[in-house]
Amino acid sequence: MLSYFSIIVYKPPLLYNKYISMENTLVLFEDISVNLFQPFDLSTCNLIDLSNLTIENPIDNEVLQHSECIKNYYYYVGNPTPTPSSGLCDTFLHIYHMNTQFVTQNTPVIFESNQAISGNCSHIPSSSQIFISRTGWYSFYTHIQHIEHCQFALFKNFSVIVPASTFGSSISSHISNTCILQITADDLIMESPNGLSCVIELINTTPDIPYVTLPCSTYNNPQINASISLFFLHN
Repeated sequence: MLSYFSIIVYKPPLLYNKYISMENTLVLFEDISVNLFQPFDLSTCNLIDLSNLTIENPIDNEVLQHSECIKNYYYYVGNPTPTPSSGLCDTFLHIYHMNTQFVTQNTPVIFESNQAISGNCSHIPSSSQIFISRTGWYSFYTHIQHIEHCQFALFKNFSVIVPASTFGSSISSHISNTCILQITADDLIMESPNGLSCVIELINTTPDIPYVTLPCSTYNNPQINASISLFFLHN
């Protein structure tokens, strides 16, 4: 269990001159709410744990009751926050599209640009495919702006719909979806710039119209009409 100890240095009154060594004694109180501390060298001090004081040890109790607190420290024991694994978020990707695109039935969305790519993934500009060459759990955030009613889904290796990745709308709108996918060694079957990889694409699965329009913005400042963000989570 991770915890902090509040450390208080006590100075006894003159009445307890024979216990003057108490001035270099630290008294520990467990306090997990403490989040600020200063380093303190415990090797030079005597330690008294109040939880261990008993009736059979009245001197220390008496001295403490008549002592004056002269300093406060916070002594850190353990690790206050979880240490991230070395692989956390070292693989991530963000790709997007801005120009008008007509995505026909059962074909993928093209992403003309990629803003950030790191680690065991890749994307070629003006293509539909994301290549992932490392097994593990991944988070996908997908967003599109469309005119017609529509439905889209992430596909793995051109044939398998990623569970919980299908999303859509019955009216013209912006829509988005988040899902988590596990990629196993059996998924790494496609050649890519990173070697054998799993391929992810966003496919138009709308069943009753020939295509879905992803419109270009009419504003001076260009805006996206499709994007995917990917983050590696854990092995």
